[in-house]
Amino acid sequence: MRIVGRVLAFANLMLLRKMAGAGWSCAAVAQYNLGLMYANGRGVPKDDAEAVKWLRKAAEKGVDESQYNLGLMYANGRGVPKDDATAVRLYRTAAENGIAGAEYNLGLMYANGRGVPKDDAEAVKWLRKAAEK
Repeated sequence: MRIVGRVLAFANLMLLRKMAGAGWSCAAVAQYNLGLMYANGRGVPKDDAEAVKWLRKAAEKGVDESQYNLGLMYANGRGVPKDDATAVRLYRTAAENGIAGAEYNLGLMYANGRGVPKDDAEAVKWLRKAAEK
């Protein structure tokens, strides 16, 4: 457990550095992290609606990781009605900014025709980008 905690702390530090370098505010970072904590029930009771609220605030400030995680919430109907088209839009925004998980999920959406017309060429494009990370 100690190693996992250190890995998460390091990952958070790297994310904070990336966000600071991109000019993101501490508020956006806090909103993103708070959204994840509510989504996963870490330190607070799990509350998907509250998670969506905070992830949306961070996404509106340009936090790519928040766009991706908010897309997951829409794709799975967690805290919001399931909406594949909105999930695709959020995944695309994050994927265009290099978030591997968003690239992967966007590829799956194209492969399965969820929220977009099925398009194998577009699916391969996004899945390849994710795989090359």
